[in-house]
Amino acid sequence: MSIMQNRLEDLQIQLKNIIFYTEKNTNFMPMPTIYQEKGYRFFFYAGDRHEPAHVHVEKGEKDGKVWLEPEVKAKYLNDFKAQERKEIMRIINENVELLKTRWYEFFQQ
Repeated sequence: MSIMQNRLEDLQIQLKNIIFYTEKNTNFMPMPTIYQEKGYRFFFYAGDRHEPAHVHVEKGEKDGKVWLEPEVKAKYLNDFKAQERKEIMRIINENVELLKTRWYEFFQQ
C-alpha cells in the first residue's frame, strides 16, 4: 500500500470517527494537544479510541502517526526529513509513558 493510500485510509477512518463522536458527544475535542517540543505538536483525534494507543505529530505541513503500543513504531511520517524522523522518535521514546498516560486518561480505559 502506498503512503498516499495509507494516509487516505487513515483520514477516512478519522472522518467517520469525528462524525460519530460529534453526534454523540457535546464535549467533543477533535484534536487535543498532549505534548509539544521543538516545534512538534503531538496529539490524537478524539475518534481514535478504537485503535491501539498512538500519537499524531505535525510540524508545519508535515504530519505523522506513531504507535505507542504494543511497541513504539512509526506508521508514517509524511514529508519529514530523516533527521526530523529521528528527532520525533527520540522525543516519543523519551516521553512514551506520559503520552500513554494522556491517551488512557482521555479515553478513560
